[in-house]
Amino acid sequence: MSFSRRDYEKSQQYLKEDSKVFVRGRVSEEDDNASKLICEEVIPFDMTKKELWIQYADKQSYLQDEQNLFRTSRKVRVKTRL
Repeated sequence: MSFSRRDYEKSQQYLKEDSKVFVRGRVSEEDDNASKLICEEVIPFDMTKKELWIQYADKQSYLQDEQNLFRTSRKVRVKTRL
């Protein structure tokens, strides 16, 4: 992964061993050299949105799965707090 000096300085605080981050950027490909990921932005997992959108085919499908959905979402919330 490669950084511009400006992007590295902006992101270096998130680049610690074992830290979980999203990396946004682009791929640079050359015939004679290995491809590179050019990093343009580093986003720590804990700074990302915690939203989940679920789409059902119709209201009846939702109503059939509603209790299971709420049961599952309660379990997930408990796990993420640990």
